[in-house]
Amino acid sequence: MEIALVTVLYKSDAVLTGFFKTLSLQSFKQYHLYLIDNSPSATSDQLLQTLLAAYPVPAYTHIKNPANYGAAKGNNQGIELALQKHYSHILLLNNDIELVSPNLLQHLVQKARADQESIIIPKMLFYDSRKICMAGAHLNTATAVTVHIGAGEEDRGQYDQAHYVNYGPTTFMLLAREVLEKVGPMDERYFAYYEDTDLIFRATQLGYKIYYMPSLVILHKESSLTGGQRSPFFVYYINRNRIFFIRKHMEGVRKLKAIMKAGIDFLRLFKHYQNKQRKMLWKAIWDGFLLPLTEVKGQHFS
Repeated sequence: MEIALVTVLYKSDAVLTGFFKTLSLQSFKQYHLYLIDNSPSATSDQLLQTLLAAYPVPAYTHIKNPANYGAAKGNNQGIELALQKHYSHILLLNNDIELVSPNLLQHLVQKARADQESIIIPKMLFYDSRKICMAGAHLNTATAVTVHIGAGEEDRGQYDQAHYVNYGPTTFMLLAREVLEKVGPMDERYFAYYEDTDLIFRATQLGYKIYYMPSLVILHKESSLTGGQRSPFFVYYINRNRIFFIRKHMEGVRKLKAIMKAGIDFLRLFKHYQNKQRKMLWKAIWDGFLLPLTEVKGQHFS
């Protein structure tokens, strides 16, 4: 079974060595890697050539965008190319990750094929501390907040039972092609953050389940490419998109309660933020309510 791997590059040079090194060590070789580059440059081109020579992959396509199109559009570009080639599964993955076992992709594909699992996510550990980053995840549909189970805990095997969850990040996620064909593209209005929440929420609404497979372990250099959770970029998009997600997917009293809960959270954040972050938070809230809800044309892949 051949699969496609899709990763979006954005000023990723510092993390790419570990990504390519652990990917090239994989025993499973039946894949095509799509590199969607939102920040191409002569320097990054040279680095990619050097790394791919040192750590070769079976096949790859490098798409250079003229500007930063965002995570949602970048992923859509890769997914579109993969669907055109009729791959059975598409693996969305960040490039700020490293794969722990050389048999990880092999076991992932075997599980998807043997049990017809439509969506699979691994256990994620923080790269530096090896503490749990995510051992399954949950979307609280009352607040539009996602929770990474076990985040910050020591990994003592307490989350080594496989089970189904209602959410998972596309930091590393295998999807059967039929899921993407039925659910449609990521909503590019999110740009970054919540684009995967929106995609997976739509998938679960169609009856798909996310299988958490803890025997698969990846290391995540979280927020290494966006400046961390106090960066203006993160403050703006995570809060703007929470409001937009609520407006897009909730109705009536449920929507009102979710917005009220978001408002309480925003007040708490405001107290802890510095002036620049506070300005970005106000802008995020404002833009979250102004972002048009009109359905985007072309909600299905061609």
